Amino acid sequence: MDDLIKAQKNPAHQMTEKGRAIEEESFRIVDQEAGPHGFSPLEWPVVRRMIHATADFEYKALTRFSQGAVEAGLKAIQAGARILVDARMIACGLNPERLRLFGNEVVELLAHPEVVARAKATGGTRAEAAVAYAWEKGLLDGWRPSGKGRGPPWSWGCPWAS
Repeated sequence: MDDLIKAQKNPAHQMTEKGRAIEEESFRIVDQEAGPHGFSPLEWPVVRRMIHATADFEYKALTRFSQGAVEAGLKAIQAGARILVDARMIACGLNPERLRLFGNEVVELLAHPEVVARAKATGGTRAEAAVAYAWEKGLLDGWRPSGKGRGPPWSWGCPWAS
């Protein structure tokens, strides 16, 4: 992945010339508005994407990374890890052609009848029920235990206000 990034052949970049030009200008504006930061060269693209997706520059101050988190995420993607999302909108935004590069499968379960029923029965959220369901069904195989129980090799949360 480092070679792809260094060669500017990052599979996360836009796929058409016009799309790349628009994205590059958008990121230039984010970089200009955000100003100096202390993120590593692998962390900043994640933060910049969060700012770009939400138009919320507070993510620059709010975002924290565990040591090696981005590297672990890149390795997981390269290894074909499943991508568990908590919203259909996120699943729709993931390009199937890019997912095929590493064989990643997107799993979105919030509307699954068993997940909805579990959330109602427990009084929890659909997101909590979806993770429990995915774990029980083996959809998260390969996720390793982490500090406080089970966890993925990499997790990215972007809260939304309503």
